[in-house]
Amino acid sequence: MGLSFNTIEKTYKIFHTIKTEFLPELRIPSWPEDMAEWNNSKKENPPLNEVLGWDKKFDNGWENICFFTKKPDPKLVKKFKALAQKNIGNSIICGPYKRNKDIWCIGWF
Repeated sequence: MGLSFNTIEKTYKIFHTIKTEFLPELRIPSWPEDMAEWNNSKKENPPLNEVLGWDKKFDNGWENICFFTKKPDPKLVKKFKALAQKNIGNSIICGPYKRNKDIWCIGWF
């Protein structure tokens, strides 16, 4: 199940909270790059601290939306999980990235 445009708006509010409180270097573009179009090398080493989408939907939603970072502050993880579970019904991503265990993936699918 993808994330509708209305849900994406909610994710952006949470990303802005994370940026303001924990990760000022987090880049939040108005339209994220689509990771589904990347080659395997780029998928294994995605840009850090930038909101990215996966598989854009017809309603301007996304299948997934997330960012990658190294060694996130435990307070960031706790705050993200609390905000994500309270405000968005979709499943969250918040842990080591399956393609590269040196970085974390934080977002929704």
